[in-house]
Amino acid sequence: MNSCCITLSRGVRPLLGMCIRSNDEYHVYEYYDSWLFAITKRVLACYNVDKIYIAEEQEMLCRAIEKYVIVKIARKYFEMECHGSLYGMLAHSILCNYSAVQGVSSDTLEKNVVKRAHDD
Repeated sequence: MNSCCITLSRGVRPLLGMCIRSNDEYHVYEYYDSWLFAITKRVLACYNVDKIYIAEEQEMLCRAIEKYVIVKIARKYFEMECHGSLYGMLAHSILCNYSAVQGVSSDTLEKNVVKRAHDD
């Protein structure tokens, strides 16, 4: 199963970081313009991503990627001072460590998963 984590800046300049885990390899991407999200969706399709981790309360992003299984993670895991090219590394860190966070049981993770139907 290929998975992905997407991080978004809260600043004025739109920054999007993304890390994709595919065949036990990690691929980090950084985008600095919001229009590049169309490219992001193409990259997700190329890697056959099934699950995407995002921060809670990102409904616009959730709607943009609605055909995937979405796992909403508490925003506190996304709170980090990021400058420049660190958003991709933040996504990498979350993707590597989220399931290993102590105190998060697998049934709690399952409750956070929002399953979306694929459009055929």
